[in-house]
Amino acid sequence: MGKHTKRKAPYLPKVAAGAAPLALLFAAPATTALIAPAEAATLPLDLLPLPLDHQHDSSITRDLTSNSDAGTSASHGSVDVVRHDVYRKQVGAASVVSDLRHAAGGSHEDRDTTVTDPRGAPGTSRTTDDSQGARQSQVHMARLGKLVASAGNDQWLRRTETRALSVDSTAGAARTHEEERRLLGAGESSRHGVWFPERTDLLTENAERLDSGLARSATLDTGPSGEGRFAGDLGGSLDGARSSGQAVDFGEVAAFGTTSAQHGRGQFSGTLTAAKSGTLSQRLAGITNGTYEQAHVLGGHAGSVSGNVGTTQAANLANRASTDETPPRVDGDLTDSISGDLGIEHVMRVQGGTTTSVRGVLPDQPHATRVQSLSAGVADQPPVDLSPPALTL
Repeated sequence: MGKHTKRKAPYLPKVAAGAAPLALLFAAPATTALIAPAEAATLPLDLLPLPLDHQHDSSITRDLTSNSDAGTSASHGSVDVVRHDVYRKQVGAASVVSDLRHAAGGSHEDRDTTVTDPRGAPGTSRTTDDSQGARQSQVHMARLGKLVASAGNDQWLRRTETRALSVDSTAGAARTHEEERRLLGAGESSRHGVWFPERTDLLTENAERLDSGLARSATLDTGPSGEGRFAGDLGGSLDGARSSGQAVDFGEVAAFGTTSAQHGRGQFSGTLTAAKSGTLSQRLAGITNGTYEQAHVLGGHAGSVSGNVGTTQAANLANRASTDETPPRVDGDLTDSISGDLGIEHVMRVQGGTTTSVRGVLPDQPHATRVQSLSAGVADQPPVDLSPPALTL
């Protein structure tokens, strides 16, 4: 709400350093992977001589609407709050800039519908959507002559929930259906960089996130003679990931870097059905599965010589169970691979790798295979495939 610039009073809280999602690209100079040197730097604000230039922006946005048309009425409300602060200080050849942003908001919507089918049977439905979220980001930049440093971070949290309920009836029969979905997620990313004179850079980035979800639905049918049927579903998931990267760049002379990433996911789902027509019958079925994978890469170049090596591992397990005549079983597969290449520009290049896979359905015996690849090329000619045939273990 408004904007002003002022000289800062002689007290400032300590500001944490931090940054942004993983973006290291070995194919480009490392200085392009993060923020540009002209935009970067970091020093503790509370150690700087005052006064300090401070620019501040803040806003609050609110919205409330409602409407009704042809048997449908809806209402919507939302509020968003944003605060933005920029601190600047110049002392001789040294300068410092800190950019801080904070945001939070939420929304709520209700929708009610009343319908009548051609036979005159009434029906109603109601849907509700809720969402909330918060986010903050910081970028700190400092420059001393040709030396530049930067640090930044970003954190976020979000939550959403959706609920729906519908009721239909005709000739003594009725159906009630309900659904609900909930999502919750959080994450953080950071980056740091130092740019030295003569095109020497040190860069690092990392990011983490975690998401969870839960969904359920239920349907109940009842008849005029007391017969009925129920069907329900329940499912949930948990998903997490992290990544990181580090790089050092010596300009045209050499550059080296490494990245790693991990991702895991687990989920379950189940179905329950029951029917009553003189006797009661029911059936329960479900599935639970989980996956995990990770990858690591190390590479770089020195003059005309370049190379990299990488490994990946992945696992997937699924458990299926039911109360009918189908027996429970566990499906699974595991994969491990390593690959790399080494080359001298315009002279030669060699690439190779090995992948081992194990797959099976328990309690049956799993089977394994191994696939190897190898190729080589000289003087910028197309590579020659030297791979041996796949091997069953």
